[in-house]
Parts: sequence; structure tokens; C-alpha cells
Amino acid sequence: MKRLSFLLLCMCMWLATSVEAHKPVWAKDIAPILYKHCTSCHNDLGLAPFPLLTYEQAYLNRFSIMSSVKKGHMPPWPPDPSYSRFAGERRLTEDETHLIEEWCSGNASYGDPKDAPKVPIYTNASGLDKPDLVAEMPEYTVPSNKDVYRNFAIKNPLGLNQFITGYDCLPGNPKIVHHILVFADTTGTALRLDANDPQPGYSGFGGVGVSSAEQIGAWVPGMSAIFYPKGMGQLLSKNAAIVLQVHYAPGSQGLKDKSRFIARTGTGQIRRITTIPLLNHYFSLTNGPLVLPANQVKMVKSQFQVPIKGTLIAIAPHMHLLGKSFKVWAVTPTKDTIRLIRINDWDFHWQGTYLYEKAVVFPVGTMLYGETVYDNTVNNPENPNDPPKEVRVGEGTGDEMMLVYFTFAAYQQGDENLLLTPQVPTPNRNLSRPLSLDLKLSPNPTRDELQLQLELPEAERLWIDIFDAQGRTVKSLSAADPAAAGLQQRQFNVSELAPGAYFLRLRTESRYGVASFIVE
Repeated sequence: MKRLSFLLLCMCMWLATSVEAHKPVWAKDIAPILYKHCTSCHNDLGLAPFPLLTYEQAYLNRFSIMSSVKKGHMPPWPPDPSYSRFAGERRLTEDETHLIEEWCSGNASYGDPKDAPKVPIYTNASGLDKPDLVAEMPEYTVPSNKDVYRNFAIKNPLGLNQFITGYDCLPGNPKIVHHILVFADTTGTALRLDANDPQPGYSGFGGVGVSSAEQIGAWVPGMSAIFYPKGMGQLLSKNAAIVLQVHYAPGSQGLKDKSRFIARTGTGQIRRITTIPLLNHYFSLTNGPLVLPANQVKMVKSQFQVPIKGTLIAIAPHMHLLGKSFKVWAVTPTKDTIRLIRINDWDFHWQGTYLYEKAVVFPVGTMLYGETVYDNTVNNPENPNDPPKEVRVGEGTGDEMMLVYFTFAAYQQGDENLLLTPQVPTPNRNLSRPLSLDLKLSPNPTRDELQLQLELPEAERLWIDIFDAQGRTVKSLSAADPAAAGLQQRQFNVSELAPGAYFLRLRTESRYGVASFIVE
């Protein structure tokens, strides 16, 4: 009996040790997830409210991270993955979600520093080098702390007909640019609207003021350059104006921006890609017109029959603030149903263009269907009217739209197997290189003395903090006088620290650096 009790005790101890050993830690489990899905926005100069590049930053914001992940708010990815799949999906797997929740609600420990991945460095560079076309808006100062939508019309700098074979949008100030939509206008209207406004650009919300303008690009935080399949491109006429519609996030008043649209182009034997709102509030509604009575939730339906055999590459639904949900599908002449996109919780502030993993082929006669739900009641926190009032089609803040942009080409044999380039976030995007410091600590591991070495570009005051693996400050030092520029060396006695992993953070007025060390 005693032997059995002893065996049970040993088994319980082994199970407890095993469970403890598998608890998620920053270095091995959490950092790779955040670097893959989150830090393209959550960096020192990005749009997100706080960076998540270091253990300390994640630890201090762990409860906010857990709440956003559990609610599905972050990372922002509106399409329902159970309905259709897209390239470069910014979403967490169930396992990744579980790891984050367990880490945030538990000890949130660091783990073995040897397992920590390299911290990504974000720059203003693009994955599209040596562009043929550069369309840059004039510098604009945001006039309000509320959401601002501004259109900037730019003449085609090439002055000839070209096919866009790849493109990228470079936000001039990633701290304030929420998203960019790019259009081509051949009517001259956008240029006139821009010229008539005394400030750079002209105001706009749901569109660019030109119903015939063709969308040729889009950017949201985390996106990298888009490259169309080889031999395919989107036509940009020589007389077209390139219109950048830029959404500036709340809190941007007084800040400046100078965003750009860049592209690779080609001529000759290139298959033309076209982006058209085949489902729209103009002619495809089956229970139209688009009139939304006050204090009602209404479903609007649309359909369109495809006149040619086509190859679909991307899709982009569009509504305004009353939008609640969006569903788009196709039915072939043989009654096969193709799921295209479903957004269960529409958010105007997180819209985009979604590139399919594999091209979708439509036979002649395929019917496209759309179902959109609008909430024009007091229960919709985005409702621009208080109290609610009747809303109709228009481009203003208080108006509504129902558009689904389809990016497609005429079918060619073999398109069924056409794989599309993933639009994935890369660590080489979105911001200027942070003013960071390279800290060297030795010996590491240590028992008592720790030497810090760094190169200081200019004379500045130093603030030094040491944190334990739980993010608690265990030692703080500051210099009363600025340290001279050049090589700096500091010696610390850490013999009073218990064995374990620690972090040393050095801050100046304009720079910072973090390094880890182990006390044996």
C-alpha cells in the first residue's frame, strides 16, 4: 500500500512537472506569433497604440492582448475563414490563440533567451524595388482629430498606356494612415475637384466623387507589395488620373503625410485584369432601390449574370457605417455553388481587397449573388445619425453604398491551376528604422559583475532599468549628467539578484535598447 502511494505521488509530481514544462513562454511560443501576425502594426512608429516588439512591451500590455484576442478583434481579419480562404490571412489559429491566452493569464514568463527569435526591424522600404511608376501626393496636414478621408488626384506620370503588373502603397506617416484605396479616373473630374479645393486633395468618404473610377489598388497595415500572375496586368490609361483615397485615423490632427503609390508596368502581350463592381447599388439590386428606413434592420439582395468565362483573382466588398454583414457567392450553370466571401461583422474601418489563394474560374452564365444587411437603428454604435433617419445611396458620411469589386481576367486554359502570390506582411515595411541602440552585455551568464557596452551617437542622458522574467523592475539607475558621444561602458554588480533571466533596458531622450542576461 505504501509502495502504491509512493508510485502515485511520483506520478502526480511527474505530471505536474510535465504540465509546468509545457506552459507557453515568450521566447519560444509567444514572440514568433506576435512577429508573424501583429508587429507589422504594433511597432514603434506603426498605427497601433503600442508596440509589441519586446518581451517587456508584451508583458505590460498582456491583458489588453488577451482581451482583444479572445474577442477576435485582433489581428483584424474580417472575412470568415470557414466560408472562403484568401492569401496572406492575418488571423490566429486556435492553437496560437490558446497559447496567447494561457501565457497572458498565467506567469507570462520569458523562457530560455536562446530560443528567442530575432526582433524584426521595420523600414520604409518596399518589396517592390525599382518601380516604373511613382505617384506621390503633396504633403497634407490633417486638420481634425476625427476620422478624415481625403482624395488626392495625381496625373499619370508616365503619359502613356501601361499595364500595372505589380504595385505597392507606401504610407508617408504610418502612425496616422489607416488605409489607402487607389483609383484611376479617365474623366478629368478628380483632377478638377482637387484643383477647386484650396487645400491639397479634396474631401471624400465612401468614394472619390467619380462613379466610373476604377479601383486599381488598396493598402491596409500589414500588407506588402502585390504582384499579379506572370503575363497579367491592370490597364492604366495615359490620360488617367491616379487618385489616392487616404483614411487618417482619429487623433491625427496637426500631423503630416505624403503617401505614394508605386507600380511596375509593362506593355505588349499582357492579359488585361479588370476591377469592376459587378454587384452594385446601380443595376444589380433585386429588392432595390437602396433605401434604409430609420429604426430598421434591412437585408439588400443583388445578383449579376457573368457574360463571359472569367478568372477571378481578388474581391473587395464595400459598404458604409450602417453595414452589418456581407455575403457573396456564385452559382454555375450546373448548379455548383462557389463561396466567395462572407463578413459576419462588417467594420467600415477595416475593409480591404482580398486576394484568393488560387484563381476562381466562372463558366459563362454563372450567377453572382450578394446579401448585405444594414442596421439603421440605435443599436448600431456606428450609426452617424442620432436619432436614426432614412438613408439613401451616396458618397457622404451619412449615405450608404453596396458595391462588390471583382478583379478578374478573361479565361485562358489552365487558369484553374493558377496560384496567386500571397500578400503577406513582411518585417521590411511600414515605418522608418527605429532609433535603437545595440547593447552588449558580458559576461553572460554572470554571477556578480555585468559589463554594459554600447556606442552612443551623441551626448545624451541615460536611464537604465533591469527587469526580471515577470516584467518587474528590480534595479533602476539614471545619470545626472549627459553621457558623452562615443563608446560607453558601465559596470554593474548583480550579485544580489536571484538566479534566472533578466533584461536590461537603456533609454535616452531619443533612443532605446534592450538586452537579456542570465544570473547563475
